[in-house]
Amino acid sequence: MGLNQSQMLEADRQLDKNHKEMIVLEKRELALLLAERQREDLSCVPMRACSYSQQSLLDGLYGAIQPIYNDSIHQLVNTSWGAPAILAVNDIYDIRYLLQNIGGFDTEIRYSTHRGKEYVILTGHPGLRRVLRGTRYSARNQQLIELGIGRYGIQASAISAFKISCYFSGAIEVLEWIFSDEATMADLFGGLAVEFAKAGLGFFIARAIAVAAVGSITAAAMPIAVLAGVGLVVSIALNIVDSELGIKNAVKAALNYAVENSHKIPEHFEKIENSIIEKYNSTIDDYQSSLAAAKRDLNRYANEKINKFTDAVIETAKDEASAWIKKKLRLIPTTSDFNWPSPPKLP
Repeated sequence: MGLNQSQMLEADRQLDKNHKEMIVLEKRELALLLAERQREDLSCVPMRACSYSQQSLLDGLYGAIQPIYNDSIHQLVNTSWGAPAILAVNDIYDIRYLLQNIGGFDTEIRYSTHRGKEYVILTGHPGLRRVLRGTRYSARNQQLIELGIGRYGIQASAISAFKISCYFSGAIEVLEWIFSDEATMADLFGGLAVEFAKAGLGFFIARAIAVAAVGSITAAAMPIAVLAGVGLVVSIALNIVDSELGIKNAVKAALNYAVENSHKIPEHFEKIENSIIEKYNSTIDDYQSSLAAAKRDLNRYANEKINKFTDAVIETAKDEASAWIKKKLRLIPTTSDFNWPSPPKLP
């Protein structure tokens, strides 16, 4: 059922009655306009300044980018092969650059030692090389190291690959944290720790195998290809192990638990302190009890010795006195045949 004419007129009057205007101005222009209005003292509807928030713009930009990220990069990097494949693109570029500069896999390498100094001898077609057109170089030659040729070049390339892996995995973890609605700072640090640990483990394994390949493979570019291939395989394997065992999730859960229960740390310290004090007091009580018992035993032992010594002194004194008396009274006859005179009898 449609509106009649009177209802439409009433709606028109209500719109005119409730009509409001909003003007978006900079703060400086708003201050000038308000000052002018106050001077003219115009009776009008008071204007309200709506502060323009940059946070709203950032929220809008975040809300627009988040679905794109979750549907593309998030899906790729959360697979076991996604991040290693992206890093492998950089390795392929480095190998291609090396092959272009040394004339392909036909350039071979061997080592020689002269007067205690190690040299690298390159064979093949020097005319096809853009750099390293000579045949013999020091093993520590800067160009060899930059191109990743030789033992020291492989080590430098492995270190560079490790740094790139850390930067890339760290950037991915930061993006995952930014575009996650539930991630915490503990999740970020836990993810970074696990990714750096995997990068370090892959670095040691790949470097060891590539350095071993330097002495057994004659092609100059082959060791760096071995380094890239082993790094790719090890990275994928570590990601699979992490996914199967849930190492990263366990680390994040442990950090979140530690953060959530950090307020209990003072209580634990207080309990430990009270336990130590109780053990200390108990030890002191036991020590005092033992000391009191030792004092009692010592006093009893001393009294016994004093009593025995006193008795011995008394017995000795008595014997000496008896002997002295007997010595002094020798004039008194003490034999059995001596008769004392009888007293006179009365008549």
